[in-house]
Amino acid sequence: MPFAEQSILLRGNIDTIFLRTNDLEQWPSLFVEYGDVRVLSKTPLSEHCWRLVFELTDVNGNTWQSRRLVDKHHYIASAQRVNPLFPFLYMNILWLYVQTEDGVKMTWMQDFEVDPHAGRTNESMLAYMLGHMKKNQEHIKAFLEAQEEKIVDQTP
Repeated sequence: MPFAEQSILLRGNIDTIFLRTNDLEQWPSLFVEYGDVRVLSKTPLSEHCWRLVFELTDVNGNTWQSRRLVDKHHYIASAQRVNPLFPFLYMNILWLYVQTEDGVKMTWMQDFEVDPHAGRTNESMLAYMLGHMKKNQEHIKAFLEAQEEKIVDQTP
């Protein structure tokens, strides 16, 4: 089944970037297509790991629920779209973060299959996802780095 992978290098500290990109309430600012995010539950599993159930609404008014497991110790976040699944049969997402000399490499991977009734093929959705991931990662990079520059500019 289709598998999309996209990485970007973000300037900054892995702890800060990990927490900022996994702060779901901030996603309407971080992502180009989310109009609203509601956290339905947040369950701590350990000091460094928590499980979230949340609802996303895109700018077109489409709403769906997802589950997310956030592991700050290993800098991994994994998610699954749960309700409604359509236009997918399944959607699994994995975000990995690695600190490098030049910043933080953030990699997103999506494993999915399109519902045959969705009017799209797996191949067309894969092409869309790759472009969509790149656009969102570039937006996140610009947003976070602009916020960091504001903090630095305000330092006495």
